Amino acid sequence: REIAPNIRLELLYMLANVYIKENKINSALKIIDVLISVNPDYKDVTALKAKYTELASNKNLKIYLMSATSEFVNLCRKIAPVFFPGEHVKITDITAAKSDYVDLVAEVTSDQAEDIALFRFIRSTAPVGDIMLRDLYFKSKDVRAGKSFCLTAGSFTETAEKFVEARTIDLVGSKQLMSILNKVSPG
Repeated sequence: REIAPNIRLELLYMLANVYIKENKINSALKIIDVLISVNPDYKDVTALKAKYTELASNKNLKIYLMSATSEFVNLCRKIAPVFFPGEHVKITDITAAKSDYVDLVAEVTSDQAEDIALFRFIRSTAPVGDIMLRDLYFKSKDVRAGKSFCLTAGSFTETAEKFVEARTIDLVGSKQLMSILNKVSPG
């Protein structure tokens, strides 16, 4: 018995999403390619293809967005020193907020000075707003951080960018994050 074409497309689409949730990106991409060959305008298959092709080719990005929290934290520990080349960076505290983001507090020591830096690594491609940055700002005051960094695989809203204008928070969006991910060893 034949399956109706629209039902077949939906089943393939759901299967691709199951593979994505199971972290089987290459299998998902094969299904997405089938969907595109049958109907390139079906739902968001072209966007999925672009996103997951990039994930499949960049192990660090895949870890950043999709891996278990422990792997994500290990990657974040490798990223923090990139911001302070030639200086000693010692991670003193790690706080994971479910699988949404991780905060790292680091002592940064150079020949001239010592300081504390706070890093917030957000596991999302959605735009980050000022509420998340307000929380980061108050936490930076609590830990007495001289500098804070907010990293995301997405972007920042206009209100978020305005919020940090007079504060010691650096925003690191997707393009800059990709550059940093390419500098650290995978996993």
